[in-house]
Amino acid sequence: MMKKILLLSAAAFMAISSMAQDRQVMQIHRADGTTEERYVDEITKITFSKESEITPSDTKAVDLGLSVKWASANVGASKPEDFGGYYAWGETEEKDEYNYTTYQYYNVEWASITKIGAEITGTRHDVAKAKMGGDWRMPTMKEWYELVTECQWEWSSVNGKNGFHVTCPSGNTIFIPVAGRLYHDGGSNANGYENISGFYWTSTLAE
Repeated sequence: MMKKILLLSAAAFMAISSMAQDRQVMQIHRADGTTEERYVDEITKITFSKESEITPSDTKAVDLGLSVKWASANVGASKPEDFGGYYAWGETEEKDEYNYTTYQYYNVEWASITKIGAEITGTRHDVAKAKMGGDWRMPTMKEWYELVTECQWEWSSVNGKNGFHVTCPSGNTIFIPVAGRLYHDGGSNANGYENISGFYWTSTLAE
C-alpha cells in the first residue's frame, strides 16, 4: 500500500510546556500484532460506533507523481483552502495558549526539553496519524523538499484564502493555503501572517 502524508499547519514557534512525570500510557493491541501507544491524559473520551455510522473525511490522497501521495487538505480542514489546526511540534491537540510553559515536552523545573525522537512520522507524536488514522502521517523533511523542488508553485487565491496551487509531474494539483502561524502576544494567541505567509511542520527534528 502506498504511503500517504497529510499537510500540517504550523503552530507559532515550537511552543513549550510543563511535562508531567511518569505519565500513564494506554496501549492498543491490534489483531495484526502491532501496538499503538497514547498518553491517557490526552484522551477525553472513547466512543464505539459502527463503520456505517461514521462520516467519511472529504480529504483525499492525491497522486502527484512523487514518492508519496499528499492530502487534498490540511489536518483538521474540511476543504483545501481551509487552514485547519495549529499544533506545536510533536503535540496532537490544539490549545488555548502557545508558549514555552505550555509545551508538552518542556520541563519547567529543569528548563529542559524531553527528546521524543529525531523523526516522529508515524509515531504517537504524529498529529496527522493521530487525527486521521490509517496510513496518514506527517511529511518528512525529504518529502517536503521533493514537493518544493519537483513541482510548480503558483500564487493563487481560493474563496478569499491565499496560497499556492502546486502542480506536480502527474499533472495533478493540490492547494496549500498560507495559514500563518500562532504566537504568544500579551497573554493571547496572535496570527499576524494569516493569508500572507505559510509555515508548515515537517516530521523531522531541526537541530
